Amino acid sequence: MKKALQLIVRQRSSRMKHMKMLEERRNSMLAQQEQKKRQEQAAEQAKQAQQRKKPSLKEKISGALGPRKARSRKTKGKPPR
Repeated sequence: MKKALQLIVRQRSSRMKHMKMLEERRNSMLAQQEQKKRQEQAAEQAKQAQQRKKPSLKEKISGALGPRKARSRKTKGKPPR
């Protein structure tokens, strides 16, 4: 009877150790996934911020960057009016 109880206790403790190990492995995998997701989000935000700095085509056409002098007469060789 005593040996049977010892066997049960040993099996139980072994099972508990195994479950604890599985839980730790699962937690570490989840932590790695979270870290990877955070890095991807940070890279995406940096990429979007870099794209935001560039003026859009509409801004370029409307002259939102400031007035520019017309140099077409000089470049095309037309005489001034």
